[in-house]
This record gives sequence, C-alpha cells and structure tokens, in this order.
Amino acid sequence: HTRYINDHIEYRAYADNDQEFQKSFRSIHNPLEIYPKDKTGIIKAKPSEKSTVSFQINDENGNSSSLTFDLKVEKGMVNQSLNLFDSTKYLFPDSAYEFQNENMAINTEKYTFYQPLRNTIIINNSISMGDAREPVQLPLKVRMKLPEKVINNQYFFISNTNYKGKENSIDAMINAGWINGEKKSLGKYSLRIDSIPPSLLPSNFSIANCKGKKQLIWSIRESKTELLDYDLYIDGTWNIVEFERKGNFLIFNKPTKLKGKHTVQLIVIDSCGNKTEWKGFLDF
Repeated sequence: HTRYINDHIEYRAYADNDQEFQKSFRSIHNPLEIYPKDKTGIIKAKPSEKSTVSFQINDENGNSSSLTFDLKVEKGMVNQSLNLFDSTKYLFPDSAYEFQNENMAINTEKYTFYQPLRNTIIINNSISMGDAREPVQLPLKVRMKLPEKVINNQYFFISNTNYKGKENSIDAMINAGWINGEKKSLGKYSLRIDSIPPSLLPSNFSIANCKGKKQLIWSIRESKTELLDYDLYIDGTWNIVEFERKGNFLIFNKPTKLKGKHTVQLIVIDSCGNKTEWKGFLDF
C-alpha cells in the first residue's frame, strides 16, 4: 500500500536530481489514507478570478511554518471541449492493456499506472513502454520467444534498462520456448544472453596466508545478471556465508573452534546457471 507514495511525490524530480517534492493534490486512484476523504486538492480557478492559497506545515514538536500567496487567473474563455487525455494517445490507470507481436508481448493489470500515461509502446526486436523515470504500482509482465536453434536456452535472460541507462536482469522463467518475466518498471525490455560465469577471488587472504583471520572475504563480480546461489563447504560440510551486495563480497565468519588444515570450497551460480568454483586447502 505504501508504494503509492511514489504518486504523492514528484517522482521524476526524485529520479533525475534526488529532489523531494510533495504534491499538494491527490491522483484520483491514489488510496493513501493521508488525504481527507473525497478530497483531491483541486483548486477550481475561473477566468479573471483571484484566490488566496495558504500552505501550512507542522512538525511533531508543534513548530509550524506557512506560505500564503494569491493565485490570479488571466482573462479569457474556458474551453469546455478540451480533452486533455485522448484515449488514442494515452493509457489509463483503471484499464488493463496487452500489446504483442509474434515474438514478444507485454501486458499490465488495472491500476498499474498512477496517472494517464502517454502511449509510446514500440514492439520490434525489443519492447519499449513509457519512461523509466515514471513509477508504476504493479509489475509489467513480459513474454519473449526464444530462438528455435539454440543449444542451451538457460543462458537467455530479459534485461530492463533503467532511467540511468543501466541494464538489469529481471526475474524470469523459461517455459515451452518462451521466457516470461515481470518487473515494476517502465522503459526498455530486451532479450539478452549471459554465458559468462561470475568471477570469484580471495580479497583479504591467500591460500598461503590465512592463519589468524577471523573472516575470509571473496570478491565477486557478475556483469550481466544476478547472483542466484552461493554455497560454502568446509571438508564437505555446508557453512553459512554472507553476501554483501553493496561491495559485492562473500564473507565467511570463522568459528573460533575451526583450526588446523581444512579443504574449503565455494560455489557461486548466477541466474542463468553459470557456475564458478573456488577451492583451497587452508591452514586456519
């Protein structure tokens, strides 16, 4: 429910410049309970009319600030026939949509969008829908047909290009020659291949020198997809290892009772099934 805060702030300003602006009005389909019931915050301004607008904010300690100004509307006639959102050019929050060709499809459920979204859908060798800087409430569901003559389908994944231009893999499953995925993001979706296993290297130790270490740290790099699984075995017995996502590290906190020489094996697998194994005979 709180994801609707994306519609309360000016999300594009936040995405572009980390600026936090709050709107003084409510979108029609925003159910957040911070608003007075049946109120949208719309100011009904008429030509040649002047209104006094006042904002007041309060903190938890009772301090307050206010801002008051006059809103003046220019002279002129009101265009009663003006249609701001033409149904041939916009997608609406209270409707579900599906677009497809023979190789790709994308569909959205009702109330995926917060506001009317300009219909810029393009489906060709990829799928492009809207601006990645615009938030959505529900995931977009994407289907892409895999090439028929492929030795190993597991290397395929769906990427989504975010508003910073970076490609990220999305959660997806392969079934009957199609790959199906979903993500709460507009933007571009493409079919990609990842056949390169993750890189895995010791960071704070070497095989020749790990005595006295309270932690063993490996540096891991996965360029295209996400890390799916990681397992540490000591003399064939599974042990807990932690993944530090910010620095891309795998960390093993050595128990105090673990001493002497042991065989250590670390296995990592990415979301396309590419596997890397590190193995060493360490003296703790």
